[in-house]
Amino acid sequence: MNHIDQFSGEVNCCRLLVGMQDTDEVTLKKELSDFNKGLLDNQKAKELSDEE
Repeated sequence: MNHIDQFSGEVNCCRLLVGMQDTDEVTLKKELSDFNKGLLDNQKAKELSDEE
């Protein structure tokens, strides 16, 4: 018998959320997007230096 079989659900209860985690692909896209926000390409660097 495991913990789930012994669980009565009266006093000590919890919720199990299934399917709420992003896929690995979505997580990677988010991380790369955040990482790339701080990078400059040559064109953007030239534009910023021309402004000064």
